[in-house]
Amino acid sequence: MRRRARKETTYGQKGGEGPTRGKTATNYIVTLPDGSTAKKRIFFPPTDPVGYAYQHDGKWYISTVAERTDPRFTGRDNYKQCPAVMV
Repeated sequence: MRRRARKETTYGQKGGEGPTRGKTATNYIVTLPDGSTAKKRIFFPPTDPVGYAYQHDGKWYISTVAERTDPRFTGRDNYKQCPAVMV
């Protein structure tokens, strides 16, 4: 029986190959509906940023920072738009 050679790759490792290699994250502070704040880092900053938050077991969580008109989140009742400020 013949074994295949293991492919050496750096995909998924810090500084390795992948869609965010060589990119710098942009940091945002998002004010959640309960008044608390959360930090979110994204690699592809939107032109009109807004935070999208959801509630689970009575606690608010930040999902992402995206465009105000992002079709993945607009029109869905479980996501609330929140103010997002770049830090």
